[in-house]
Amino acid sequence: MLKSNLLRGIVVISLCSVLFLPVYTFYYLYPAFEGIITERTEEEAERFASHMAHLFFPSNEDMTKDSITPLFRQGVDKMAKDMQLVKVKVFSPAGEIIYSTASRETGAINSRKYFRDVVAKGRPYTQVVRKSAHSLEGQFMTRDVIETYAPLMKGDHFIGAFELYYDITKSRDSFNALVSRSSFIVFGVALGLLVGVIISALNAHRSIRERDAAEDELRRHRDHLEQLVETRTREIMQVHQQIEKEMMEKQQMESSLLHTEARYRSLVESTQDSIYLIDADHRYLFMNQMHARRMGLRPDQFLGHPYSEFHTPEETLTFVENVDRVFRTGESLQHEHRSKRDDRYFLQTLSPAKDQSGKVIAVTVVSKDITVRKHMEEELRALSLTDQLTGLYNRRGFLTLMDQYFKIANRLKNKLSILYADLDNLKGINDTFGHQEGDRVLTEAADVLRDTFRESDVVARIGGDEFVVMPAVMGNATLESVAERLDRNIAAVNALPGRKHRLSISYGIAFYDPEHPCTAEDLLDQGDRLMYEHKKRKTAGSRDRS
Repeated sequence: MLKSNLLRGIVVISLCSVLFLPVYTFYYLYPAFEGIITERTEEEAERFASHMAHLFFPSNEDMTKDSITPLFRQGVDKMAKDMQLVKVKVFSPAGEIIYSTASRETGAINSRKYFRDVVAKGRPYTQVVRKSAHSLEGQFMTRDVIETYAPLMKGDHFIGAFELYYDITKSRDSFNALVSRSSFIVFGVALGLLVGVIISALNAHRSIRERDAAEDELRRHRDHLEQLVETRTREIMQVHQQIEKEMMEKQQMESSLLHTEARYRSLVESTQDSIYLIDADHRYLFMNQMHARRMGLRPDQFLGHPYSEFHTPEETLTFVENVDRVFRTGESLQHEHRSKRDDRYFLQTLSPAKDQSGKVIAVTVVSKDITVRKHMEEELRALSLTDQLTGLYNRRGFLTLMDQYFKIANRLKNKLSILYADLDNLKGINDTFGHQEGDRVLTEAADVLRDTFRESDVVARIGGDEFVVMPAVMGNATLESVAERLDRNIAAVNALPGRKHRLSISYGIAFYDPEHPCTAEDLLDQGDRLMYEHKKRKTAGSRDRS
């Protein structure tokens, strides 16, 4: 439920982001650019008015009609053309138009409030007038203009003003086109990202549901298994408690040792872990005494030397990949490593060492010996009754059930039969395609056996590539009746398209007779021998056909 709400929140946030883009563009970005244009135009108008005043009205007296000379008209016309002004007006202190490039407006009085309260007080006044709208003075405009009043002051005394009309039609059209294209592209990209997020969220939601269903199925199987291993629970708990106690004692001993040595040695030299520093070329820059002792080296034997000089090619390949990943991502990682030198297990923690700019300049490796923990984990796994990879019973679980079946068969005088199966060429698959593919083939073989036999039959993986099946129903029936069905199921798997290799299983069928009892191990050995006879017949048949 929590993950579904998280996915729903991601979709809502993405949708809000997509809707925010056009709102931001039209209600913030566009007005901001328009404000910049207005501000720049207003500054230019003030410079124009100041220039014209100093050029033609050097006396700084109140501007009147007498101030307008032919030279002034000629200068204004030239400046208007050079600056591409639509119109230029000159006002007296009383608001009378004493000059206009549109001569019919001369003599009119501007008595509007903005002129009296703003312009006459010495502050410029600007308005953007869009096409088909009216100017400050009520004139109908046929183009986009910026209308600016630039006052002329003598100290605090208002001596007149210039009114300039700047044609911004082309620049506004270009700006609108740019904003429209940019908004369309950004909105399109955001919409695409939203679609991607929605698709990913739907896929994730479907995966969560499938995982929940798988977890429910696994939970049911686990509950069933717990009924079979109830008698083993107390033993496992005791072992687990003993392991926890030993681990706690070990941790207490390590903690006590660290506290004792901290007064005399630095942390690096007092730790029981190997600590060393590797550069981008995978060379040793530093190694603490613990690691030097494990390696059997002196400082002059490792400084500047590459990691590959002291380890096998396989170990070097994995280590180099991890170091390169830390250099590339700048993030720490952990890796379990089995040393070829002394067959011990180590947990390597690789952390980036960065300079002041945040660049990774080296990798610090802390290698912790976890051999004891790994052995404890192996002992715990040995106490389990199921195989972790395939989910089938393991050898311990199978023998536990087989012992019960033997008792029932002996009491009822019923025969039993087992099918002992071996997955052919698993080593070749591992060597050619890797152990991950080998694990997949083992799981595939387990699925074939499940599909061939009934759900009530006991199917187990008792070794690396060895399986055994025992019917759960008592009686004189054998497994011979299902051998043909097993061959058909194997053939059906091999007929699937895109396979890298064929699935091949050799098997032998062994029988248990209460009149001639034997042990479970003896019966398994008998099935093993019959399986190898079947394998030899298959190999001989393949050579004859070739």
